[in-house]
Amino acid sequence: MNRRRFWSPAELAKLRALYPVLRAADLALELHRPVDAILRAAYKHKIRKSAEFWQSQMERPGMIAHQFQKGQVPANKGQRCPGWAPGRMAETQFKKGERTGAASRNWVPVGTIMLDSEGYLRIKIREAVFGKEATGWGNADAWPQLHRHIWAQERGPIPRGHVIAFKTGKHATEADCALQLQ
Repeated sequence: MNRRRFWSPAELAKLRALYPVLRAADLALELHRPVDAILRAAYKHKIRKSAEFWQSQMERPGMIAHQFQKGQVPANKGQRCPGWAPGRMAETQFKKGERTGAASRNWVPVGTIMLDSEGYLRIKIREAVFGKEATGWGNADAWPQLHRHIWAQERGPIPRGHVIAFKTGKHATEADCALQLQ
């Protein structure tokens, strides 16, 4: 059963006449349609609210009087916020180098060796540059695989087209990495 209800020419004419000056909820009651159907039909037929409607809405307490309208310039445009601290803003702002929440729980120092999801050991050799590069395992420059890092330390860069693999064919521990270089 198709429950779709099409708009008649009379309903569209009423929508064109009343939508610019009435709230969609009021018009929905008038036309016996859901509010979203009113809004979709108005969008489809490019029917817009009038300036008088928006002015009347601004005069209603608690409605949209405090929302920015298109083209309105905010009072603090061009002001720099970090130096401006009303209330508790200054004491609650992040301090340079400070970690809170999940960042403080997940951070580990340089030199930490951890197991990744594929079973490879990874070593943190430097801090990632926040906002400029990936963090965590996604940054192989900060978290290279341990066996590749040891190879590079002992023998230099890995030649192009070569793969560092273990003799056993399995993932290795830190001790295995040191043994295989000998």
